[in-house]
Amino acid sequence: MSRTQRIMLVCATGAAGGACLVASVYLGLDRADKIASIVSAVAGLGALAVAIYQLAQSSGEQPGGSPPRQVQRGGDNSTNIQSGGNIKFGDSNNLGGDR
Repeated sequence: MSRTQRIMLVCATGAAGGACLVASVYLGLDRADKIASIVSAVAGLGALAVAIYQLAQSSGEQPGGSPPRQVQRGGDNSTNIQSGGNIKFGDSNNLGGDR
C-alpha cells in the first residue's frame, strides 16, 4: 500500500467514524442503533451476493486456474536443487559448496 493510499484510508475511516458519532448524537443512540442494524444487514446481504456470484463463476474451473508453465533446462550448467546439490547459475557460477 502506497503512502497516498494509506493516508486516504485513514481519512476515510476517520470521516466514517465522525459521521457515526454525529448521527448518534443527532438521532439519539436508540434510533442510530436501529439504523446501523439495517445498514449492516444490507451490507451482509451484499457480501453474500458477491460470494455466491464468485462461486457460480468459478464452478467449472480447476482450483487455482491453469498451472504455471515451467521450463526445465538440462546440461552441464544445471543442478537438481531437490537432491541437495550445489546450485549453479548460467556458466558455472556456483552458489554454495566448493568454489
